[in-house]
This record gives sequence, C-alpha cells and structure tokens, in this order.
Amino acid sequence: MSLLLDGMDLPRKHKNPLRASLDAAIRALEQGRLQNAVNQLESFDNKVQAQLARDFPELAERLSAAARALVGALEDCAEDAGG
Repeated sequence: MSLLLDGMDLPRKHKNPLRASLDAAIRALEQGRLQNAVNQLESFDNKVQAQLARDFPELAERLSAAARALVGALEDCAEDAGG
C-alpha cells in the first residue's frame, strides 16, 4: 500500500494523512501490537473513503481492498495466537 500511495500523484492534503495512518500501523506491527495495527488500518480505510473515493475511485478501491485484506490477515493471526 505504501508503494501504491507513494507512486500516485496525489495532493499532500490527501497523501499525508494516509501516510500517517500507514506509518502508525507499521510501528504498531513492529511493536507486536496487532489490535493497534488493525485500528490504524481501519482508520486508513476510512480516510481513503472520505478523501479519495469521489475523485480517485479506482485508487480508493485498490487501497481499501488492500487495507481490508491486511486487517483480515491480522485478525486471523490474533485469533490463531489466542487473542
């Protein structure tokens, strides 16, 4: 998702908040805080829908699909770990 986002010519007003959510999710994963990472990815998805869906519908769908897939994978990991 980071590469996709970085490769797009989006205004900073759109890109910076999305980047902040992704960076926060990455930090949470690095610290082993799966639920926090899930929360940040859900926040990212909400921002994508609010900021990009109208003007960049294809990009918004790709980013949302990737975020939802990661959330699902992280939730599966949490369940497998017993938490």
